[in-house]
Amino acid sequence: MIVEGEHEFWQRVEKHEAPEPDYTHPTMLELLKRMYTGTNGGEVQFDDDLMHWHRVKQEADAMIKQQKAVSDGAKAHLLRAMGDAAIARLPDGSTYKRKEVTRKAYTVESSTYIDFRHTKAKE
Repeated sequence: MIVEGEHEFWQRVEKHEAPEPDYTHPTMLELLKRMYTGTNGGEVQFDDDLMHWHRVKQEADAMIKQQKAVSDGAKAHLLRAMGDAAIARLPDGSTYKRKEVTRKAYTVESSTYIDFRHTKAKE
């Protein structure tokens, strides 16, 4: 199995064919950001397959937003019940802790990055 994999890999190298990306790998977005560090000013047209992925992203973003609202509501219940206390202990022995944090002021260095966002079509 290893030899077959090595053989397939070497054939791809000889043909200059990149393997199919693993889009679910945790480092994929960072890799793509490093590969495409700027823009050439051009424009591309996405096909129906990519429209599918646009919809998947939109639905996932909506679910994240909804779950964040649920999480924030639960956190508000816990904070209100905790009041000014520093520690709240749950029946299972786990705790919530509140503490004051002071951060020193700092200056953010200038930087350049690529912003990626969706803009709705004009109706």
